[in-house]
Amino acid sequence: MSMPACVPAAQEPARYELTVSIDYAVSTPVGTECLKGYSEYVATFFDALDASLSQRCSSSVEVFARFLDVKFSSTMNGVTANYTIQILPTVLQDVFYELCGLTLRTIFDLRIPGATTPIRSLLSVNGETIATQSVGCPSMNATKTTVEQGFGCADGEVLRERTTESLPECCKLV
Repeated sequence: MSMPACVPAAQEPARYELTVSIDYAVSTPVGTECLKGYSEYVATFFDALDASLSQRCSSSVEVFARFLDVKFSSTMNGVTANYTIQILPTVLQDVFYELCGLTLRTIFDLRIPGATTPIRSLLSVNGETIATQSVGCPSMNATKTTVEQGFGCADGEVLRERTTESLPECCKLV
């Protein structure tokens, strides 16, 4: 059986992203107005966080870390926020993606004392700062984080691994 043809979706390599899930403890159920408010509130920190995390990822080579998205959702035990962070080094080599990924995984690890200082604005969300029409939103503190990282593609695209010398790319099947 032959492999289907694959047309490169772009000239650059696939996107390298971290998906960070932060669980927050909440004593009462949280409605959609508050979830939307939390997303809007934490998004106001993204520019400052981008600068801070990019600086921490850059040593010998400049590496940009950029928050792309956040979505808060209600769970049985509280609230979970899923953050998407893109890593883009100025030198496109695996090692720089991996080093920044390791740095960010350390920063988001609640078990390492002091490591989370750059992201403390995401770990404690003050409900009083959330503007809603009628309801009060509870304040939340992070209880657990999980991080996944790797190359990925948009919907409808397939990740194609390259040789050891080049990075994976996204392509559309034809």
